[in-house]
Amino acid sequence: MTQKKSRVPIPTDSLNERGIILSSKQENEVLVESLISYLIGVVAAAIPPIAILTEYHNKREDLKKAEVLKRLKTSVAKQGVQVASITNLLKNPKGLVLFNKIIFLAHSSELEDDDFGNFADLLSEMLINLSKIDFESLFDKVSYLISRIEKLSPQALFLLSDSHNWPKDSVGGTTMSGYTLSGAGLKVVATGYLRDKKITKESVKPRVLHAFGELQSGGYMIFSTDKRASRTEVADEIYEYLLRR
Repeated sequence: MTQKKSRVPIPTDSLNERGIILSSKQENEVLVESLISYLIGVVAAAIPPIAILTEYHNKREDLKKAEVLKRLKTSVAKQGVQVASITNLLKNPKGLVLFNKIIFLAHSSELEDDDFGNFADLLSEMLINLSKIDFESLFDKVSYLISRIEKLSPQALFLLSDSHNWPKDSVGGTTMSGYTLSGAGLKVVATGYLRDKKITKESVKPRVLHAFGELQSGGYMIFSTDKRASRTEVADEIYEYLLRR
């Protein structure tokens, strides 16, 4: 008869039962550290409510999400005042759903992309922003806004997160009915943005132009009555709830 392998015992007693008393702040820190460390493979103990995050289709997707979580962990470590907020987000069923939805956005970029690290930082900042709002009462709204973000490329999401720095150049060029000519307007906006950001790399220029076009065609950017690029109503909500820096 094949002998069963013995399992490593996992302590099930609480810290209090072992005579270890933690302050409320310490408990929050331990919970956040444990949850995030588990997700990036630092610890082996199972945390059932969170385990689903590691069960994606392949290792590459796991690595992407792990990178976002590492950066979140770094941000939390630098900003201790946010520990309790992240704790509440992870402990709340609705908060955990929204947490998962944002983590899933990592699939739209590749580990080899030059700006993957910046994208991971952006997603970690989104998680921190999410933890600061009343995500439980705003669950339906925020869930919808994240579903809108899922339709954007990482480049377009970067531009939307930086919309407070969009150029103020007047795009000019209107039709007889007063609508701005989008092709000409997009080129003016992209050129102005590259100029203001002092971006001169040739390979980046068409990507910025395409990303602005994506924002306009997707309903996130319009040319206002003063002929300047501005966010739409839904883009305003995405920015206010998730992207504001």
